[in-house]
Amino acid sequence: MTYAIISEKGQITLPSSIRKKANIHPGTRVEVELRGDEIIIHPVKPLHELSGVFHQYAVGKGNDYERIRESAMEEGAKGVIDEDQQ
Repeated sequence: MTYAIISEKGQITLPSSIRKKANIHPGTRVEVELRGDEIIIHPVKPLHELSGVFHQYAVGKGNDYERIRESAMEEGAKGVIDEDQQ
């Protein structure tokens, strides 16, 4: 088991062995989730690595993550609304 300490600012340094296994490096975007009493941290793939249903939003590097995410969410919501109206 590996341990880390939370700083006064609420920051944590992930041990290098964990970062290497999870392929986390400086600048990697991570998602933090609370499940019951556990804190789950996992890396978020860059948009250009995504495939499948949202691939059309991930074309090219350097796209604005938040703008593309919002656009994909809006289009997905429109699809749900369209299905409900049928």
